[in-house]
Amino acid sequence: MGERINISTEVNCHLKKNEIDKIKYKLYIQNKDVKTIMFTSTKKGEGKSTIMLALANSIASDQKNVLVVCYGDASFLKKDFLENQIIKSDVKGLDFLKVEEYIDLTNIPTDAYDYILIETENLEKTKKSIEIAENADLIILVVEANRTNKNAVGQSISELKISECNNIQVILNRFKCNYRVIRKRG
Repeated sequence: MGERINISTEVNCHLKKNEIDKIKYKLYIQNKDVKTIMFTSTKKGEGKSTIMLALANSIASDQKNVLVVCYGDASFLKKDFLENQIIKSDVKGLDFLKVEEYIDLTNIPTDAYDYILIETENLEKTKKSIEIAENADLIILVVEANRTNKNAVGQSISELKISECNNIQVILNRFKCNYRVIRKRG
């Protein structure tokens, strides 16, 4: 068989496995009609690739077929990775397609897949994500805690609302909650 992409089954994700499982659960239960999911971010380095790969791995582990479509610079793919050709990974049911330019997903044999996860470039770099969002049933905007200000996130959501997809969800990545126990004195 041809070249395969080696994807670690333990993707180095800042979200814990149970948090990825919650996202997957919401997808299976609350978003039953969702097949095409677009991942984007406001800035580069927010964690969209990592979260998308962790979710793709998790879905594929449920014996579902997943196609990951990567637009632009997908750092986890090799530089010599062939464009516009579906490549199998070492994870059963998980395939990849790298494209540089916007393509119409109707040209891809999507019937073979339960889910299509699309990674786009960040909104700060290009507005092509808005055009790509037209094909999405769900848009996931990944935001890194304490890095992107609230106004930038609000502007990104407003830009994404231009598309015909009205199912936009935000994932707050690398959020750490510090709890303090306050004792009543008494």
